[in-house]
Amino acid sequence: MMAHGGNNIYENSYNITGNLDQNWNNQYTGKYGDGTGWLKKQYQKTAKRMGYSEDEGNLAYAAVDLATSAYGLKNTIKPAINSNIPNTKQFKLFYYTKQDYSKGWKTMSSSALGFEITSNTITASDAIQPYINENK
Repeated sequence: MMAHGGNNIYENSYNITGNLDQNWNNQYTGKYGDGTGWLKKQYQKTAKRMGYSEDEGNLAYAAVDLATSAYGLKNTIKPAINSNIPNTKQFKLFYYTKQDYSKGWKTMSSSALGFEITSNTITASDAIQPYINENK
């Protein structure tokens, strides 16, 4: 999950900074190198070794990316252990409340949830785009 997050940060920041750098220097060509991250390249190499194309590697990467995002939205927030003393058991005086088990999407602000939905839609769209264009 952390590797996917780091790879997404790298790819998105590379695309933004490459574009800004060319615009700043008045040399915009629209091409500023390969912004594909290390993890996505590994997915592509694995797909090629299995006899598929890079598009299938990108599809697998997007599927895992969307699955981890869905897991984060669906997962419940677990109460944190507050003990600093090793080998101690923590207990609650009363039962856990509903708030202790709230879903991830319920704890997000509306703008953060909207951004998450938008980015997941873009990821899914980019993943299936080669297959849509193939039929035309």
